[in-house]
Amino acid sequence: RYPRQRLFMGLEDSMPVFGSPPRAFAGTVGFQAHLVDQKNCYAPMVMALGSLLQACEGAKTALESLEADAGRALEKLDARMAALEGACERKWQAQDTEVATIAEAATRTLAAAAE
Repeated sequence: RYPRQRLFMGLEDSMPVFGSPPRAFAGTVGFQAHLVDQKNCYAPMVMALGSLLQACEGAKTALESLEADAGRALEKLDARMAALEGACERKWQAQDTEVATIAEAATRTLAAAAE
């Protein structure tokens, strides 16, 4: 009636299926240890993967925060650079005006001395 089931019925006594030990092994101390191993070998792995996932999420949050901080710092730096450029431009214009005034005064003085 169930050909597949009959096909595998003889094998399950002699071969491990999906990590299970053979039935002849059942009832022994080794079998009980095998079950404990099967149960316990995945728990630390799952816990470690969970911890790794939490660490990755924490790192992602930290990176996003750093990115936001860096963006704000760049905006402040841009504003300071613009203010510094404006101050330098005003100082250069003032120096140009001062040099022009001194040159004009010197020209008048030389013209007066030449007369």
